[in-house]
Amino acid sequence: MRVSFARRRSWLFVLVSTALSVLSHRAPARGQACCAGGALLTPARLGPRENVGVGVQARLRSTQGTFGPDGHWSSMAAGESESTWEQSVVVSVRLLAALQANLVLPVVETHRRASGRTETGGGIGDLSLTGRYDFTTAGDSPLWPGMGLLLGATAPTGRAPDAATKPLSTDATGAGTWDVSLGLSLEQLWGRWFVALDGWATHHFARQIRIPGAASAHEAFSQRLTALALAGYLFPNDMAAAIYLNAFQEGDKRLDGRTEAASTVRLTTLGGTWVWPWALHWRGQLAAFADLPVKGAGRNQPSAYGSSLSVLWVGFPGI
Repeated sequence: MRVSFARRRSWLFVLVSTALSVLSHRAPARGQACCAGGALLTPARLGPRENVGVGVQARLRSTQGTFGPDGHWSSMAAGESESTWEQSVVVSVRLLAALQANLVLPVVETHRRASGRTETGGGIGDLSLTGRYDFTTAGDSPLWPGMGLLLGATAPTGRAPDAATKPLSTDATGAGTWDVSLGLSLEQLWGRWFVALDGWATHHFARQIRIPGAASAHEAFSQRLTALALAGYLFPNDMAAAIYLNAFQEGDKRLDGRTEAASTVRLTTLGGTWVWPWALHWRGQLAAFADLPVKGAGRNQPSAYGSSLSVLWVGFPGI
């Protein structure tokens, strides 16, 4: 079957959003959640001919090591392990021809083994609301790429790490702070090949945190900058696949007005995505990723590998 021009653009949108959805994980940890506020799109991003999307996504993340303040990576100690499982409801609605809004609500479970103890916990994660306005569309011109404005916000509906009640903090399910994001997306098609380059800045609002054995402290954050590069291919049978590289960095945080030295966070992730539309209204998405375990690719962050699987129903005007 020949892939139509509109369908080629649709799969470009889907693959970019799949890559970003994998990077939106909010792995509960005994510190600031890994990628809080990092995602601006969702698995339910709509193609040009679609006006609504509803689906579910399952994601598994397995921690393999940790980056220190100097960027040195070390594997987890013998007898320690950590796995996070997420199940999310995703909804997307086209508000205008060039504007769409997306919502994701996850349920998060964490299994952790440390200090001779094994523990499992979980609950509702952070609610994210995102939007996109397309000024131009990929493929409209061979010289000018498609350009879109990216907007995002996250509500701390999950439990923050400092509010966890279990000994190993497995009941932590969110970042504990509101955030807003603003970014720009560039996408282009050349025949069956496509590329995308997205970048955005995230502002985490300050919050009060609990410190064991001391009074609460006022925690403030630096701006987080994130970049995503993606390249892929559209197959004749309407399937599509892509690889991507994502990196983010956030400067030192502050406690009660004092800068916390060597608290910068950084992470670099390599991944791949695959889309299969098996029926008019249905498509499946499979993605896999790995945080690169090399010196300098991260700072003050756990590194992991994982995968996600999404099933989506999409609606068309009049259908």
